Amino acid sequence: MSTEYAWRRRFIEVIEEVFRELHFDAPAMTHDVDASLVMELEVDGTTFEVVHNPRANETHCLIEGRIGHIASDNPNAVLTMLLAKNLGMAKIYSGVFSCDIKDDSVLYSIAMELEEASGGALLQALREIAAHAYEWRLMLSGAIKNQDGAIAYVSSALA
Repeated sequence: MSTEYAWRRRFIEVIEEVFRELHFDAPAMTHDVDASLVMELEVDGTTFEVVHNPRANETHCLIEGRIGHIASDNPNAVLTMLLAKNLGMAKIYSGVFSCDIKDDSVLYSIAMELEEASGGALLQALREIAAHAYEWRLMLSGAIKNQDGAIAYVSSALA
């Protein structure tokens, strides 16, 4: 068995655990290592994609959470805040913010090692990101819309 296939199998096992913990039947998933495999789900109001692309990094999966959409009136301020926040996050080896230019979504992305991963650990990571998503929306001080189109505003400046 190729190592790429072994890591794909490991990713599928983790995803199947997630579905079991959520009391759903796992869908059929491709074992084709030439194709990315993507699980989409919503946890606590935040939409996620969990991606395994063995050609990019066979030993990890990528977690992407959609935090909201950039408000059209101040995109430069949002992008500046995201880049400034990324520097601090990089220093602690955390995930990063990015922007999906197709729909102006703000994403939070972080890699997860598959070797010690479990469905429970993945769900816990998704729940933690979802909990932080609310704080991140507030941090952006009205410059970002949530998935329902509402804009979050705060009265205080960022620290």
